[in-house]
Amino acid sequence: MPSRFNVLAHAREMASVMRYTPGKRSGRGLLAAAALVVTMFAGNPAMADYGSVELAHLDPAEIRVLYHEGEYARVLLSAPAITGELDVDFDAELIGRVKAWHAWISILAEGLEEKQQFPELGHAVTYPFGERPTRVQGSFPFSIPRAAYEAHVLEACNARAAHLRDTQGQSDEEIFSAEHIIGIRVRGEYTYEMTGPDGADGKGRGLVYGIWSDDDGPRVRIICEKSASLVTPPVVPEVEIANLKVVGNDSAAVCSVSMVATIRTNAPGTEVDFHFESGNGQKSETHTVVTPGNSLHQKAYTYRLSGTGLQTGQVRMVIEGEETKSAWENYEVNCVANDFATLLPPKATALRFEVEKEVAHKGKVCPAVIAVIGSIEGRGKSSGKIALGADGNQIAEWSFKVTGNETVAFRGKHQISWHGKSATQQDIPLTMFVYGQKPTNNGDNENNEIGNEAAAPEASSQAPLQDALQKMVSVSCTDAELASNDPTPPLPTFSPTSVGERMYQGYICPAEIVLDAQILGRDPFEGRAVLIARQQPSLFESQSQVKEYSFSIVKDEELALPFQPEVRWSNVPQIGDAPPKQTMDLSFQIFRAGGVVVSVERPLEVSCKTVNFPTAINMAPPKVHSLQVIRTTDEILYQGRICPTRVKLIGAFTGQGSASGNAFLGADGGLLTEEPFTIEDGVTDTILGEHTLNWAGVESPFQQDVEYVLRLDNAEGVEVDRETETETFACRNPESVRGDTDRVDGLSSNATPQPQSYNLSISELGSKIRNGYVCPTKIGMGGFVQSGSEGFSGSISYFAGAVLQHSQGVNLGPNTGQGQSVEHVLDWDAGAFPEKDVVYAFKVENQYGIEVGSEVVTKRIACEKIETNRDPAVSGLSSGGSNATHAPTNEVVGPFALQTAPAFAIQAPKGRVRAGRIQLSGGPANAKYDLRFYRGDERGYRSVRSAQLPRQMTGRTATFNPRALSGSRTWRIEVCPAGTKDKKACQSADFQLPRLKGAGGVKAPANPATTKVFVMPGQGG
Repeated sequence: MPSRFNVLAHAREMASVMRYTPGKRSGRGLLAAAALVVTMFAGNPAMADYGSVELAHLDPAEIRVLYHEGEYARVLLSAPAITGELDVDFDAELIGRVKAWHAWISILAEGLEEKQQFPELGHAVTYPFGERPTRVQGSFPFSIPRAAYEAHVLEACNARAAHLRDTQGQSDEEIFSAEHIIGIRVRGEYTYEMTGPDGADGKGRGLVYGIWSDDDGPRVRIICEKSASLVTPPVVPEVEIANLKVVGNDSAAVCSVSMVATIRTNAPGTEVDFHFESGNGQKSETHTVVTPGNSLHQKAYTYRLSGTGLQTGQVRMVIEGEETKSAWENYEVNCVANDFATLLPPKATALRFEVEKEVAHKGKVCPAVIAVIGSIEGRGKSSGKIALGADGNQIAEWSFKVTGNETVAFRGKHQISWHGKSATQQDIPLTMFVYGQKPTNNGDNENNEIGNEAAAPEASSQAPLQDALQKMVSVSCTDAELASNDPTPPLPTFSPTSVGERMYQGYICPAEIVLDAQILGRDPFEGRAVLIARQQPSLFESQSQVKEYSFSIVKDEELALPFQPEVRWSNVPQIGDAPPKQTMDLSFQIFRAGGVVVSVERPLEVSCKTVNFPTAINMAPPKVHSLQVIRTTDEILYQGRICPTRVKLIGAFTGQGSASGNAFLGADGGLLTEEPFTIEDGVTDTILGEHTLNWAGVESPFQQDVEYVLRLDNAEGVEVDRETETETFACRNPESVRGDTDRVDGLSSNATPQPQSYNLSISELGSKIRNGYVCPTKIGMGGFVQSGSEGFSGSISYFAGAVLQHSQGVNLGPNTGQGQSVEHVLDWDAGAFPEKDVVYAFKVENQYGIEVGSEVVTKRIACEKIETNRDPAVSGLSSGGSNATHAPTNEVVGPFALQTAPAFAIQAPKGRVRAGRIQLSGGPANAKYDLRFYRGDERGYRSVRSAQLPRQMTGRTATFNPRALSGSRTWRIEVCPAGTKDKKACQSADFQLPRLKGAGGVKAPANPATTKVFVMPGQGG
């Protein structure tokens, strides 16, 4: 037995090793180590040799595998390396010494039986005689590059495909049209060689040890991607039939035309927007319908006519978005006195509801939106208004006109909320009120011409109540139909936080919500995840923002689903002097074939805050810089002449201090677009708009002058500056005009021959490696034009980046089509960044050279960075023993080495950014940093200070308001340790903001080849 002195001496030696050697196992204290060694040696004179390699850290990674010609053929070049950190511990105990050791990584993908080892990428050390330590502890990183693991990953994806094919009978189309996710397990393996009585030479040699990575920890996943060529393309909703029948209603009291609109779509439930257009260019308001189960919508719409005597004209229906039009229909109405007796008022006959949408609530499926349907029966000639209500609120208003005993139905939508309710059933009162015609002022029918729907009587005492119907209905939830043997659905969770800021009514308000949604698998499961953010609907925005994912998950797997809905403030009122606030309803639902299986819901209150501007900032209002009017090549045929129809407007204004307000663009006294702004001293901002010229009523010489205006208002609504520009527009004679186009009432139905349909598809055709990136080299533009029953002749043209790529003539017989693919070669040498937006356009002209259709697609084309691996020098492994002060001589095998802590750097913002996030790496966790922002232009970078931008941050994460960065897309951020005067201690990063978009529905030009190039002062080229 060793003496007490020898035991304590070795205890002190071991404690010294544990104190001074690096690695996660070196954190034990001196007393604990000494006590442990004394205890170990108290009853045993010799201990066995010990070796251990543990997976201390594994970085999560996604490895994407691409399909090609019936198999999974290659790993995406930008796939990350498998990285992490290993802890090593080799102990020869009292007498022995560590001669050599070798540690490496092996991987095993789910579904495979044989692992893949990487000893050549491991870490091996041999110690010379006289320098062998008694113990070695430490940590070192590992990195398995794509080229090393690619064969194993491809084998895993193809094995999964074979398994689905052999055991489940799936076809190749079914297998490769879906995404498959496979987990990879990782472990550290090792051998060692030690000396001593208890560890004869050769101990550990040839034996491989190791422990697989914990399934509950970070995961490395293979994503076997689906093939786009095998995925059945979704049905694109479109209008197949648009017909209109017009009937004149002779009456001196209500002289009108009734138009029966018939719309059929290629799929039920398609939402269609349309309006009516008269021969003299007047337009009605937009009507919105949703086609029912048979995809056919029919309804009558009545419009008044002004004047007396014989009224004639033309009307047609225009489908918005698709620009589909019905044929012109003529009407003739004799508006003369006609004595008739109004008989009994109509009677309210029915009131019911239908469930249109459902939502998950407390494990059940509950009605979310119902359609309230009321009907009336005429008892003689009568007109008035119907008001439908639900739960005490009016939900719809309709004007009606009945003759005889006809029955007319009316429909409105009501949304049902289940938030905060423990019950799964609600009683909802429904109401329908029938009002008579509001008395007119001595027959004054001002503004009741066609183009304005018949004035609806107001629901007040001035419009007599003729009948009413009330009904209490019950809506109930039902159980989600899940079979008893169905897997346990995954657990959805989310944690919402607000990011970014914007100005609203003089307050700083949250701009977006980051949901941080995740799914935890509890059984193998395939389904859909739907994330929903609901707000009170406004005039131009829908109520819900929705993000949907299809997913496949295994037990204990975690999926992150990004969702960043916008916080909309345009419909939020301010109450008193308090800053605006609102509650957003957030929900996370999991679906499978049977419907909703699990749902998480919660409200989130978001509030604005008061702006505190420094008093030292100059508060002078902004000043108009310029107003440019840019003509496009869009034209229409009017009175036998070709006339310009669309112009673009660009207004620029410059700040003279910190200010906020609204910018307006107008034409001929009417408002085109409005946009709020927040601007700083010396910054130039822009507002974009679009104006459609109206030629109705313009006579020879067929020209008109239009006055355009840019106006600036401050935050209180007071005008601070404006600029006006007057432009003259003139029509021209076409070279060839068909004889039936010169009609006195305007456009002829056959003046502009049109195709039945046309479309443009964009696809990537090839790629190349440049400066460490894999970049697309060719883009395919697939254009197709389809004729109608009368055939079509004209030409088609392809544009890329406003440059004509190809043009050719087409001559199609009835109901035939013609398509062609045109290649666009990308030039990355001219680009400074590995991504860019390219505008592609497809234009169709008829035989007279008149554009009859165009489609514009903006495609983000991005390069993928090729990951590389660093080979730093090996350092940091510690050794213990009698020669603790003498560094061992290491023989290194492979590229592995210990890495030092990451240096201070800026991770965000970098490149192209959409959110105002600041994220640092390295440096103390709670240090303070000074921030500076610089705007870039052709002259370089200039410092910008704004009350909306932070000047200091604490810690490694912070946010800023990207809306405060105006006047340029190119910016730089500089981060310095607080108080430092040494610029070498600072870090900077360049980034770009998203491309500028104007309000008011500005679209890409229909004829990119002739688009003018303009330079905005102060914003670079």
